[in-house]
Amino acid sequence: MFVTYEEDPNKHVRKIDEFLGCSLSGDEIEQVVWKCSHEMLSKLDVNKDEDRVHTRGIKVSSYFRTGVVGDGKKLLSPDRDDGKD
Repeated sequence: MFVTYEEDPNKHVRKIDEFLGCSLSGDEIEQVVWKCSHEMLSKLDVNKDEDRVHTRGIKVSSYFRTGVVGDGKKLLSPDRDDGKD
């Protein structure tokens, strides 16, 4: 399961909690959400290493940009109509 930060993280943690049958309290869910937040994860040294590569050949640092909704649009090419699909 891959969760983006543009979605409601509390909802996803509750869904995972239910699937695993853990029965976390509201406070525990909040702790999980905080520890998995962009702010926390992007500050970890292991995630700052520009040379570290994920097993699929993707640089780990590429998973962390600014943490701002819609920022990914900067990385996309503008739409073009060249008649090719």
